[in-house]
Parts: sequence; structure tokens; C-alpha cells
Amino acid sequence: MQQNAYVIYWIKERKGTYNIDFEQYTFDDNVLFFLSPGQVFTVDSEQIKTAYKLTFVRDFYCIQTHDQELACNGILFNNIYETPFVKPCEKDTKKLNFILESLIEEFQQNETAQYDMLQSYLKQFIISAVRVQKENHIIKEDVETRLFKDFSLLVEQNFKTIHSVTDYANRLGVSPKSISKHFQKLGVKTLSDFIKNRILLEAKRLLIYTDKTVKEIAFELGH
Repeated sequence: MQQNAYVIYWIKERKGTYNIDFEQYTFDDNVLFFLSPGQVFTVDSEQIKTAYKLTFVRDFYCIQTHDQELACNGILFNNIYETPFVKPCEKDTKKLNFILESLIEEFQQNETAQYDMLQSYLKQFIISAVRVQKENHIIKEDVETRLFKDFSLLVEQNFKTIHSVTDYANRLGVSPKSISKHFQKLGVKTLSDFIKNRILLEAKRLLIYTDKTVKEIAFELGH
């Protein structure tokens, strides 16, 4: 299925094999992963005993307006180029469980300011997951990494209409040569291929999960 909202999956018991944007992953017990709108999620095989799915739309909790670590260009809802997986320890699992149970209880009620309470619990859940990820992984925040995130977000927002490396570089206030030099340090081969790969991924999504013709898809993607 193609996600039209932000989605958090928490696979608590057993393991499974899944495809996210046509890349295969195998998960063990107790793992969370985070998908942004448009990403494709399918199941090849599963042996899941307990799992949760949290779904929210941009209007409910616009993570772009929050702290950069919580935003869609942050640590969890990064972008389509890197799907983060969070594995909480026992202590963190208890904390996340408590927040999730509180969210479910609030959702089942119809009390005053329910909307605000649900937002609050969701933010607590996301913040806790960010902290777990930062504890378990070295999060680089150097010039190259920040620039790459800014570039990939711009591509994500504009790949249907802007296909030129120069146009993206101008929007970031750097020269195409300079941005290419920075990205080579991160192992990104060519920026033009990066943009083309995003367009190709969208074409695959539309071909498989919509009824649009090849001609309609090409027009939508600016070709």
C-alpha cells in the first residue's frame, strides 16, 4: 500500500519481511519504523503476534513546523532516502508503552480538548523515539549532512517540476560545484542521478499503485 499520511509501525513480537519503497527489510522483535506520505509499504511474509500502527495527517501534527530533530527533515521522518529503524531497550519500551496506552485511552474517550491531548501524546512518543535513536546511533550534524538533508527535502518537494542540479543549488545558496564536492564526502555519486532516482521511484509507485497511464505519469513528472 502507498502511505498518504505519516505512519509509525511498532512491531512488538515476532518478525517479518517487508518492502519499503521496493527495498526489502527483515525485522526482529520490538522495532519501530517511520514512514512519510507517499512511501510504499508491502508485506512479503510475516509472523507477527503484536503490532501497532499510528497514523496521522500533516494537518493534525505538522512536524515541519517543529524542532529540526522532530521535523520531516529530522531524525525519524527524514526522507525516502533513509528509513530509520528504532530499537528501544526494555526501559525505553516501558516508557513508549505508557505513552501509547495513554494515547489509546484518550482516543477512546470523548473528553474536553481531546484533540490537544492526542497531539501531546503523539509528540511525546516521537520525542522519546528520537532520544532512543540518538542514544543508539551517532547522529552526524556536520555541514555535509545538514546540506544533504536540505537538498533531499528540496528534491522531495519539487522533483516533479525541477530537474536541474543548478536550480536546487541556487535555492540552497551554493554553487553546483560546491554542493557536489560536499556530497562526494558522503558517498553521493552524482546529484543528477539522485534527482533521476527520485523521479523513477515515483514513476514505479504510480505505475503499480494507480490506474494512470504511462503518458499521464510522464506528464505528471514533467517528462
